[in-house]
Amino acid sequence: MRETISINDYYKNLLLKHLRLFLVILCLQSSWAEAQEHHFTNPQVRVQVTAETLNVSTTGYPNHKWEKVNPNRPSKQNFNFKIPRHPKIASRTTAVPSRGPIAVAVNGVVFFGPEDREGKIALENHGLDSCQGHPAPSGVYHYHCTPGCVHKDSPNQHSPVIGYAFDGFKIYGLQGERGLLPKDLDRCNGHTDKGRGYHYHTTENFPFVLGCYRGTPTLANYDRNQ
Repeated sequence: MRETISINDYYKNLLLKHLRLFLVILCLQSSWAEAQEHHFTNPQVRVQVTAETLNVSTTGYPNHKWEKVNPNRPSKQNFNFKIPRHPKIASRTTAVPSRGPIAVAVNGVVFFGPEDREGKIALENHGLDSCQGHPAPSGVYHYHCTPGCVHKDSPNQHSPVIGYAFDGFKIYGLQGERGLLPKDLDRCNGHTDKGRGYHYHTTENFPFVLGCYRGTPTLANYDRNQ
């Protein structure tokens, strides 16, 4: 009798283990499907969709080759960002942190503000690799401008979504309608069109990514230690 119970318990435990594994796999597949629906391109990025936010989990490690341009080496991080799903233009703008993460790209790599730790324009005073990124002393690989390995613009077409600002508004590449550079960007590097609503563009000149936030950023996303 004891032996029969033991066998039953064994198969019950085995069944529970397989059920847990199935649920984990199902959760990961669902998370990746949701990530793709929101423009993310790296399978290592996980997205949980709630009524109010996209909860983005990423290692921040580049999914492309990187080149050594400073003494630092990229390392995997444990970023968890809450991106507002329904951003609204606020009554006043919010300053973008001059250093550290200000947005996340669709491959899970973060965008940093325009300045380095010494308050200098990073793009002008530090080497960037061919993807327009480099690692910080902390190991955080990041972009300061249009990331060359995240997307390739097509002639005569609007750039695709390349990231999300921490206020929830989408970031597009350099090109606007018909492949032309937008000429009506506000000081935050954004504008509004009928199809996309308010959104940001990267630019070849300062501030390169974001000049300020037009929406309300999620302050918990900031890392002021970078």
